Amino acid sequence: MAGKTRSVSARERARSRRAELEEKRRAQRELIEEHQVAYFAAEDDVAAFDRKIEAKRAELAELESRRDDETQDARDRQTLAMGALVVEAGQPIEDVAILLDVTTAEVKRARTAYNKRADVATDSPEAPATADGDGEGSHEG
Repeated sequence: MAGKTRSVSARERARSRRAELEEKRRAQRELIEEHQVAYFAAEDDVAAFDRKIEAKRAELAELESRRDDETQDARDRQTLAMGALVVEAGQPIEDVAILLDVTTAEVKRARTAYNKRADVATDSPEAPATADGDGEGSHEG
């Protein structure tokens, strides 16, 4: 019976060693999984931040588009105000350039744009004509 006892003891030791090895492998798998989860969680954080950046870029593009429209409207109003200083207020081009901190070329373009706008207004039936046949505000002073 001693041989059989020894055999059982050897078998128990073999099973015990396999169980230890399996436990070590299980612990290793768990550790690997923990690191995988940490990696993918960080990857998700990066992707979420990238989505936020893309959303902000889209928002910025929308703002730039609105800015372009609104800026053009504001620049048109600036041009009309500059032209009105020359045409309606009778200010010399050089003085308007100094007053508004712009070039005389810009003032001349504004005067031309203002006069074109005034000419369009005089062509309309509602615009009153002056004695010389020009619409009001279309003369230079």
